Amino acid sequence: ENRAIIPPVANLSVLSDEFAHILEEACAKAPILRTRVETKGNVTKTAEILGLERSHLYRKMKALSIGPK
Repeated sequence: ENRAIIPPVANLSVLSDEFAHILEEACAKAPILRTRVETKGNVTKTAEILGLERSHLYRKMKALSIGPK
């Protein structure tokens, strides 16, 4: 009998933590990116629409690896 050997997953919680982090980051990026497209890249207007100070938006973008342009 020929069975495929599937290696055991050492710690599923590590995988779910990593997935949760990826999902959280994607959910944080989506409104910023969508609004930047709507405002044709205008960060001041994007911040205004999102209800953020421009400087705070720049910090969030840096933390999320979103370029200024």
